[in-house]
Amino acid sequence: MRKISTETKDKINRLYSGGKSAREVARMVSLHHSTVLKYLPGQKAGEEQSLAGRRLLLSPRVVKHVVRRVESGKVRNAKMAADDLENDLGIKVSRWTIARSLRSAGLKSYSKPKKPRLLTRHRVARLRFCRDLRNYTNEDWQRVIFTDESRICLYGPDSDRRVWRRPGSQLRDHHVTQTVKFGGMSLMVWGAITYKGVGRLVFIEGTMNAAYYVEILRSGYAGTLDFYGLNVSDTVFQQDNDPKHNSRTARAYIESAGIRAMEWPSCSPDLNIIEHVWGYLKRRLAESPSKPQNRVEFKAKVEELWNSIPVDYIKALYDSLPRRLEELRACRGGYTHY
Repeated sequence: MRKISTETKDKINRLYSGGKSAREVARMVSLHHSTVLKYLPGQKAGEEQSLAGRRLLLSPRVVKHVVRRVESGKVRNAKMAADDLENDLGIKVSRWTIARSLRSAGLKSYSKPKKPRLLTRHRVARLRFCRDLRNYTNEDWQRVIFTDESRICLYGPDSDRRVWRRPGSQLRDHHVTQTVKFGGMSLMVWGAITYKGVGRLVFIEGTMNAAYYVEILRSGYAGTLDFYGLNVSDTVFQQDNDPKHNSRTARAYIESAGIRAMEWPSCSPDLNIIEHVWGYLKRRLAESPSKPQNRVEFKAKVEELWNSIPVDYIKALYDSLPRRLEELRACRGGYTHY
């Protein structure tokens, strides 16, 4: 390797640290750029520097600045981050450069999940719920019966929305989202799940008020207990904070029937595992090759799919509850990944 003076080495370091490229430095010190590469800052004597790739447009310090702005929520996407960088530091780069820098820093772009808006009182209530149940074991959770209502649509939002096909190919039945006049058929249902499997499914006809809800509990909740041979005193009843659930009529029935109701925090579908069961049912319905032709067939199909939900799937959801509470505790009552 060609020997150069200490003065030349110092000049190479100053020029390169000042932002000059290796080739620019080579021209300024009258050396071949391969020789200059061997004396760049951070290189050991005789060690070749990799020639792969172009020089980074953003320094590590600037990348850290961008990452902090993104993770704090002050900028929401790569385009905003690029504009922010130009306004704050006068550095103009494309959003693609920002995206590459964020990926190299370990970040990944995700679709925003839909979550209920959490106010301070909701976070406080969720954290209190978490603390109240901190000693709950898997066996304790297995005594809880989760209940909820959901709308099941034959067509529309519940159907699969994406498909793989060749560009320009003829559209076939499974390539389109089929629609019908007036929105097609839909059903409103009430359901319950236990650690042993799904409970009763009740179809709701018309508008549900407090008195109607009590009748659903009489047939649906009591029927679930009878089917699995469960004692009302050995189980815990879960429901969300719908006004009909907390009405005076409903509370009076729950108390008179000896039902132990769990205090449930508002805006907490991430803790209610029956939400996953509804999603499973709707996906199975969307994947079904044949669609019901009338309301009677639609009800029969929904009930068939409901009763075919695997017990192991439900047990896995129950087993996830301690982890959900642990994450809820860690995020201080905020949003969880569930």
